[in-house]
Amino acid sequence: MEPLLRLKNLDMYFKSNDGLFAKKANRVGAVVDVSFELGAGQIMALVGESGCGKTTIGKIIAGLWKPTGGTIEYNGKDINKMSRKELEVFRREVQMVHQDSYAALNPARTIFNSLKDPMIKHGMAKNKEEAYEKLTELFVLVGLTPAEQFMEKYPHQLSGGQRQRVLLARALSVKPKLIVADEPVSMVDVSLRISLLDLMSKMNKEFGISFIYITHDLATARYIVNNGKIGVMYLGKLVETGALKTVLDNPRHPYLQALISAIPVPDLKISRQKRQLPLKSLEMPNPANPPEGCRFNPRCIYAEGICEKQEPQLQKVGEDLVACHCEKSVPKWIY
Repeated sequence: MEPLLRLKNLDMYFKSNDGLFAKKANRVGAVVDVSFELGAGQIMALVGESGCGKTTIGKIIAGLWKPTGGTIEYNGKDINKMSRKELEVFRREVQMVHQDSYAALNPARTIFNSLKDPMIKHGMAKNKEEAYEKLTELFVLVGLTPAEQFMEKYPHQLSGGQRQRVLLARALSVKPKLIVADEPVSMVDVSLRISLLDLMSKMNKEFGISFIYITHDLATARYIVNNGKIGVMYLGKLVETGALKTVLDNPRHPYLQALISAIPVPDLKISRQKRQLPLKSLEMPNPANPPEGCRFNPRCIYAEGICEKQEPQLQKVGEDLVACHCEKSVPKWIY
């Protein structure tokens, strides 16, 4: 089957502070040569530390930013070659839930006024009365009850968890096929995170909505993605991707191994058996001046001569794709 979403050699370069965009040395590669596919009804987690480019990918997929290179295909068609009508359908069917729920809502408008306009614009409701009725049903679905209590409130009158539910309701209101969720639970109380993750999982199962789940938290990625896919980002590059279960059960790239080794384990017996992966450096290199060869080599304890000269490409190892020259020499991980 044709994938719902396909990224081909995606690049996103920004100008550096001196503003000289023409020279390669004066560009910052936030996303460099990233390719992956997502099927209808599938969930994919994009994980990595801050500054790795995962949020940039999310904004490009949602159509908020235009990439400097590569293509994005939605339902088999390049979005840059879509007609105006096709582009309107794309913008309705691909929604984004932002990390900062307060910044994503107009502070001067009530919740109802913020949510009714997209519904009327995209033909989901004929008028304000119909929009109110449909939003009431959605608010019940996302756990905002009684719905009328939240309709006329302003964003500052709601908690972080309530605002995130409002954003999920707004995304659902236009009947999307793909939702890009950018760190949706990172600014929510720990006690509410599971309920929001369960809500997104419910949306995936009941409505067949695909998700790109962007996070730095491997625990929440494992919880929500379950049988889906994972992509591990480092300094703008995709370094490992595949089925979440196989990738996390047998991490092959040293960077992913380091991430997993840093996760605390509440079981003392397992914690003592767990092997820590030391790094040469805790500092991430400057993305404006990435290292030659493998971008992870200044921090990798397994780095060899080739790692400093030649950048590794994603290659199939088992059922997964890994970009590492030393993958075969990396010992089996214990965690």
